[in-house]
Amino acid sequence: MYELREMVEPVALRRFIAAADAAAMKQVSESWAIMRKTFAKRDALALAREATRLYEHFLTHCGSPVYRDTGVQLLNRVSYLRLAAMSSPGRLESGMEEWRAIVEATVQRNADAAAEAYVAHIRNARLAIEQKFAAKDDAI
Repeated sequence: MYELREMVEPVALRRFIAAADAAAMKQVSESWAIMRKTFAKRDALALAREATRLYEHFLTHCGSPVYRDTGVQLLNRVSYLRLAAMSSPGRLESGMEEWRAIVEATVQRNADAAAEAYVAHIRNARLAIEQKFAAKDDAI
């Protein structure tokens, strides 16, 4: 699922950056502000929900129903893993830095940097999940 996310979501983000109007970009900044406030409260569940809203925003406004539908399906499939990844030591902090890089590049309309940051974020999330499951297997 994470490999598929790497193929779909960064392309959708590039499309979003190319097509987004001022209102769509404003929503990205507003979502980031909510994420920072939620992080300060250490509310991982609310942070996961807002991250999902941000991803869905990119997909919804990328100009392609195929990318939107495929991306949303993938997000729905990994939603149960998101909290597990976020509970890994240091993952909330590193995730915030990754989201910051994605958002900053997006609002600057730097599609290359945004897509690169997005791929790194997806890979790091996948690693956190893999480590979580490996640790669980070791404990059995």
